Amino acid sequence: MVHFVLVHGGGGGAWYWFKLVDMLLSSGHEVEALNLAASGIDTRTPADVFSLDDYNQPLLEYLAALPENDKVILVSHSLGGRSAAYATELHPDKIALAVYLAAPFCSNHLGPEFWYERIKDTSVYDLFYERGKDNLPTAVMKKKSLDPDYAHQLCSSEDRTLSRMLDRAIPTAALFGSFTNTEEKYGSVPLVYIKTLQDLACPPEMQDKWIATHPFGNLKEVVTIDSDHCAALSAPSRLHDLLIQVVEAHAS
Repeated sequence: MVHFVLVHGGGGGAWYWFKLVDMLLSSGHEVEALNLAASGIDTRTPADVFSLDDYNQPLLEYLAALPENDKVILVSHSLGGRSAAYATELHPDKIALAVYLAAPFCSNHLGPEFWYERIKDTSVYDLFYERGKDNLPTAVMKKKSLDPDYAHQLCSSEDRTLSRMLDRAIPTAALFGSFTNTEEKYGSVPLVYIKTLQDLACPPEMQDKWIATHPFGNLKEVVTIDSDHCAALSAPSRLHDLLIQVVEAHAS
């Protein structure tokens, strides 16, 4: 039995993994899909989230509470890769393998500068100022009027509707918080990257750049999946099989 911990992307929640959770449980594994702060069914609002520690509290507390010598397979999607990389730096002894699905997977990927520039385009993003206009925005969300299904083009219409109903604004603390991955800690944990080949949200060229600029030697394998950005919804069976494959290869 393998212990999986699943980390959703920006604006998502534990619900994103519902198909994969069912498959992994049916395969006899232990699975925990987390809701990060102000995400999914977490009751906090972005105004309650001031830092990366705040945003990632559910993940950090879960890892810290693991029994001694218990290690997990940490799987993250999209912006959840920043959360996983941050948690790996803090708790490398709790992670047997980190798997990144269409996700930035190191502190040098999609840092605060990238997001500061990106969200300036208010024709694309809605900004929310729960602490007042004199302060930085507390949350950001891509305008739903702009091709709302660009991340889900291969998903069923039901899954696209589910995503539109459940997605929440992303706390900007998840974007603006800075951290540094080190070879001593983060670099001691083996990584696998899953590249999504028909991804419109994180195009393959962007993913290739992350792979090419990874500064440490702990990236053990890059595998591909013929899916859109949301592989856990559009290609869950293939994703399940890939996870079992890479765990057997790199976390035995």
